Amino acid sequence: MEPLDATTKLALLRDELLKFGIFPFLNSGTLLGWYRECTIIPHTRDMDLAIFIEDFRQEYFDSIGKEQSAFKLKRKLGMVELALRL
Repeated sequence: MEPLDATTKLALLRDELLKFGIFPFLNSGTLLGWYRECTIIPHTRDMDLAIFIEDFRQEYFDSIGKEQSAFKLKRKLGMVELALRL
């Protein structure tokens, strides 16, 4: 994915999360790429965001299941209390 396309999608996801009171932050390789290159790493295939457990809102993830989001959930690993990965 081109960095500009990735940044646009990242901003869209950020905006969706903020509407639900979820405050995301860059994490892992996405954070490292942004720090080193001031952009998304061009050859990467994913983006890493994280939220604090206090910001988790089940309503947002329910909206994805109801197709009320621009995004789709492909997999869910773990539990909210123990490092949920989506």
